[in-house]
Amino acid sequence: RSYIRTSATASVVLDFYTDSESISFDYEIDRLNMVMADFMFFDLWEDDIMTHHIGEYSTTPIKTTAHIKLSQGEKRVRLYLPNIFKMNIGNITLDEGATFRPTEKKRRALILGDSITQGFDAHFPSMSYPNILARDFELDMVNQSIGGEVFLPKSLGTSSLFDADIITVAYGTNDWLGGSPDFDAVEEYFEKLSALYPKAKKFYISPIWLKDIDKTPGGISFYDAKSRFEKCASDKGFTVVEGLKIMHHTVEMFSDGEHPNDLGFTGYAKLLGKKIRESLNDLG
Repeated sequence: RSYIRTSATASVVLDFYTDSESISFDYEIDRLNMVMADFMFFDLWEDDIMTHHIGEYSTTPIKTTAHIKLSQGEKRVRLYLPNIFKMNIGNITLDEGATFRPTEKKRRALILGDSITQGFDAHFPSMSYPNILARDFELDMVNQSIGGEVFLPKSLGTSSLFDADIITVAYGTNDWLGGSPDFDAVEEYFEKLSALYPKAKKFYISPIWLKDIDKTPGGISFYDAKSRFEKCASDKGFTVVEGLKIMHHTVEMFSDGEHPNDLGFTGYAKLLGKKIRESLNDLG
């Protein structure tokens, strides 16, 4: 199942300026391959406002065409694809004669993590915390997060993907829940990532609060595991953002006690963004 999730369109956004008064596109989703969610939605923003949220609650495959009305005049359009499904999209059409120009971003970012960072369980794809950060910091972002994953050094490959300005890493929860975190692999992961992207500003987001925080799988507490993850990151030059201080500690902010809902993601992104902004300001 983790392999299937690598094909999901997490944080894929069509981002451009146009004076078109409509947009249409075909899309197809084989929902049978993504069994953890019963919802599929697109978000469309015009400038800084979400104006459309389209999709449905279903577990069956979908093949259809979307038609969306846009406002008059030139505006920035951002179409957010679903975060947790493999899908095909095509035949993207604007009004005949409409203008089109791509946006320019300030920084390039690589986002790494597990299901939370991939976007579980945001029903509004634009409201996952990586997508909120991308809007706030004007990031040209690649989100390589995979639901269910742990610190896995070989997942980084042998060469950098691009010249990233910012990198965030948010593993640890699955490592701890599995009962036997491989701290040698954790140390190797941070060391390898630092070597691949020596110039990037790198952040490690340690595990956030969850309802099972007091359990001790494999005999190790959440707090002991978290501290060791944070030390591994700090020793390799990462700025550590303590997850317990950026996500609220109440089940109402989660869909299942572990994955944030849309409201939870909003708070998460706000506090994480504050930490990142403070760090970037320190660089001058």
